Amino acid sequence: MNQLKVLKTILSAAITLTALPAFAAGSEYLWSDDKGAVSAEGCVPAQTPAAEVPFKVLYKTRGEAGDYVSMGKDQRLLLKNLSLITLIKTNQSTPAFTDIIKVISAPPRVSYSDDGSFAGRGTQGYLNSQSLRPVGDFTLLITGASAKVTGGSVTRIGGGQTLLAGSRWKLALYNGNPIVYTCPANPNAKYFAFDVTAAGEKAAVLRVGVKFSETQIFSTASVDIAALQEAAAPPSVWTDITRMMGWGDLNVTPDKPSRWESTDNDEIRRDSGEEDDDDTGPAPKASTGGEVQPVEGSSRMIICDGDGINVRDEKISAQEIFKSRPFERIFVKVPFGKPASKQGVVKGKTFTFKEVQFIDRVPSKPREDISGWINQDFISTEANCKAFQDSLKNVVCIKSGQQWVRDANNEELFPLKPLEDIIRKPDWKRMTDKRTIDGKSYDFIPVIVPSENNAEGWIALDALLPEADCITKREEMMKSAKAIGEPGCCSFPLTKNPKWDYEWDRNFNRWFGGKRPSGRLHAACDLFQDPGSTVQAVTAGVVDSDPAEFTRRRKSGLVSYEFSVKHTGGKIIRYGEITGIPSKMRKGKTVAREDKLGVVSYTQMLHLEMYKGTGTGPLTVYPAKKNGRVVEKNKIVKDFLRRSDLMDPTKLLIEWELNSFNKRTTAK
Repeated sequence: MNQLKVLKTILSAAITLTALPAFAAGSEYLWSDDKGAVSAEGCVPAQTPAAEVPFKVLYKTRGEAGDYVSMGKDQRLLLKNLSLITLIKTNQSTPAFTDIIKVISAPPRVSYSDDGSFAGRGTQGYLNSQSLRPVGDFTLLITGASAKVTGGSVTRIGGGQTLLAGSRWKLALYNGNPIVYTCPANPNAKYFAFDVTAAGEKAAVLRVGVKFSETQIFSTASVDIAALQEAAAPPSVWTDITRMMGWGDLNVTPDKPSRWESTDNDEIRRDSGEEDDDDTGPAPKASTGGEVQPVEGSSRMIICDGDGINVRDEKISAQEIFKSRPFERIFVKVPFGKPASKQGVVKGKTFTFKEVQFIDRVPSKPREDISGWINQDFISTEANCKAFQDSLKNVVCIKSGQQWVRDANNEELFPLKPLEDIIRKPDWKRMTDKRTIDGKSYDFIPVIVPSENNAEGWIALDALLPEADCITKREEMMKSAKAIGEPGCCSFPLTKNPKWDYEWDRNFNRWFGGKRPSGRLHAACDLFQDPGSTVQAVTAGVVDSDPAEFTRRRKSGLVSYEFSVKHTGGKIIRYGEITGIPSKMRKGKTVAREDKLGVVSYTQMLHLEMYKGTGTGPLTVYPAKKNGRVVEKNKIVKDFLRRSDLMDPTKLLIEWELNSFNKRTTAK
C-alpha cells in the first residue's frame, strides 16, 4: 500500500511539472479580485491532477432541489442545485462524506422575498461530498454585466476586447488533465485555467487562471449542464460515486407546509424556494421528457436482506425496536459533529452500526422520525445488492380475481388484484406449505409484496403467472382500456373520498389556479387524505418518468415522491406527494386501472397535475427572461411555471369521484 501511494505521488508530480505551450500570444490572464484580469506573462502553465481542482458543482440527478450546508448544531441553509462552490477542506476530520466548502455562486431564487433559509455567495460550512461533481463536467455562463473589484467593477477582460456578460468559461485541459498557472512572484499560489468564449462566438479567445480564494469573476456565474450531454467529457470518479452511493443526512430536498402545520418554516418549496407553498415539482430537466435521466436503481439505498433485519436503538441494546422489511428503502444519516457510526456488541460479537431512516414508512403522528440503528454490512444500493437483483428474477403476478395474502397462521392480511406484481422469496420451492381454504388444499409459497412496502406473506401457488405472461396480459389490457375523458374511463385516484374540497378552498388555495404568495398559480388539485391511504392509477397507462423526491421536511427528513404516468389516450398525470412506491414502478412500466401506485405521504395529500400530452420536455419549466426581466409569452408557463400543455383536472376529478363513491366531498 505504501508503495502504491509513493507511485501515485510520483505520477502526480510528473503531471504537474509537465510544462505546456502557451495558449496564444497575449491571450493568457490571471484573475485578481483587486485588479481584475491581469497578464499571465512570466507565469508557467502546467498539467495538474483533476483531484487538485477545488471548484465543484452541486448537482442532483433525481429531481432534487439541492442539498444542505451545515454550519453548526441545527444551523442549515439550503444550497440550490447547480451551485458553484470551492473546497476549503476535503473529508478528513469532518463527518463522513462531508467537505468544508464555500459558496461562489448559486441560482437565483424566484420567490418574492428572501427569508434567510438559502445559502448564497460566501456561505461556508459542511456539504455532502457525494452531491458534488467536477467543474470540468460543466460550462459556466457569466450572466452579470460586471464583476466587482477593489475600487470599482470590470465589464471587459482581455485588454478590453471581451465582454464579461454572456461569456462562457470551461475548465482548460491538456491531454485530459486540468491546467494550472504558477508564477515566480508567488510560487505557492495556483491559478486554475479556464478557456473563455465570448458571447456569440464558438471558439475560446482567452485563457484565464482563477485562484480558489479570489472568485469574484464567478459571482454571477450560472451552471450550464449541456456539457453533461456531450461525449467529449469522460465520466469522472465523482460521477461514479454519486451514482453508486446516495448516502448522507445532508442529502435533503426541501419541502412545504401540510395541513398539520400550515405556517411552519421547517418546510420549503422544492422548485422555487418559496415558503408556505405547496406546488412542488422536479427541478428542470429532471422529470418527464427531460434530458437528465436518473440511473436505473443505482442510488436507492436499501437493506440488503431478503428477510429483513433487526433495528436497534441508539444504545445498540440487545433488544431490537422493530424488524425491517425485506429490501426496505432507507436513508443513511450523517449526524453533524457526531460519529457517523458506532460499535455495538450483539450476542458476544462486535459490529459497526449506522443510523438510518425508513423513508417509505408513514408516520403515525406529525414530525415522527422512524429511524433506528442497523448493522452497516446490510446497507447497499439496489444495484449492488445481489440478493435484491436476484429477487427481480422471481417476479410473478396475480393470475385472475382477487387473491388474499395470508400470514403464517393462514389469517388474511390484504388482497391483491389481477396482474399485480409480487416477488417469490429465493427459497420458495423449499418452503412450500400445504394449506386448506374453504375445504380445498393449496400449495402456498412465501412472497414479498412491493405494493405494500415489501411486506411479507403467503399466497397460493396456482394463483400466480410467470412475468412473461403478465407482460402479455398487460399489453392486451392496454389495448382495451378507455382513454381519459371517455365515459366510464377512470377511477378516482384515491380509494375513498378526500377530506376536503379540491374545487375551491379559501383557506389553503389547494385548488387548480389558486394563487401562491409569490403570485404564481397552483398547477394541481390537492386531494387530502390520511397518511398511508392508497393512491391508485385512474386508468391504464405507462410510467413516463422514474420516481423522484418531491418534498423533504428539513428537520425530520420525512420524504415524499412523484412520478408521472402517460395514460391511455395520451394524457399525462403527475402523482405527487406520495410514498411507498413499488420498487418496479419505473419508466416504461405498464400499469392497469386501479393499480396501487403508492400511498399518501406525511403531507396528507395527493398532489395531482394533468397534462394534455401534446408538449415535450420537463413538466416544471421556468419563464424566459432577458436582461433579468420575464419575457415569456406563453401564459401557462408564465403563470404556473409548468409546461404549456398543463390542463385543469377539476371537472374530471369530480366526475370520477361521483362515479366511484356516488358522492363527493364539499367540506372546506
